[in-house]
Amino acid sequence: MKNNDEINFEKISYLFQALPSDVVFIFKAMHIIGVHNRRSGGTTRDRLMAFTNFSIEAINEHSSNIYINLVKIGYRIKLWLFEHLFWLFNYIYGFKEYAIPIEVN
Repeated sequence: MKNNDEINFEKISYLFQALPSDVVFIFKAMHIIGVHNRRSGGTTRDRLMAFTNFSIEAINEHSSNIYINLVKIGYRIKLWLFEHLFWLFNYIYGFKEYAIPIEVN
């Protein structure tokens, strides 16, 4: 990868040019939030958990607070199982691993 830095940056540049401007704005906003979170002593996990909570609330905005809290609890249980009892998570929900092919030039 060290030898192909220019090629990789060129590919990334083409990718960002092809993306809709709204998606690029979201990436920039998430980066700014991440920088401020890091400077204020927050962790990446806390930031992603906040994003997840807001996403759950946005998806279920017309639902009751009880249902939204049940969805959040269900998410936290799944996350806890994934982190601490992966064998049980794999048994209940299944888990497919993907191998990403690496190009060697």
